[in-house]
Amino acid sequence: MVKHTLTRNSPLVVKKIDETLTTEAAWLKLKHYDKLSLADCYLIALAKQLKSSIVTTDSRVKEVMEAPTRLIRM
Repeated sequence: MVKHTLTRNSPLVVKKIDETLTTEAAWLKLKHYDKLSLADCYLIALAKQLKSSIVTTDSRVKEVMEAPTRLIRM
């Protein structure tokens, strides 16, 4: 219950998936079919749409160089 409350009161925003985002994710998946999951493609597409950076532990997301990415080593 505490995690739920913290999440609900945080600045996180749920972004609905629309046709533009899906189309961009699909193009990314076609381009990087052997490296990225569809979820990663949506992540990158959303970062591009919002002109934001990605923070991840997945080096493959950074390697494709489609959006500004900060890699956290674990």
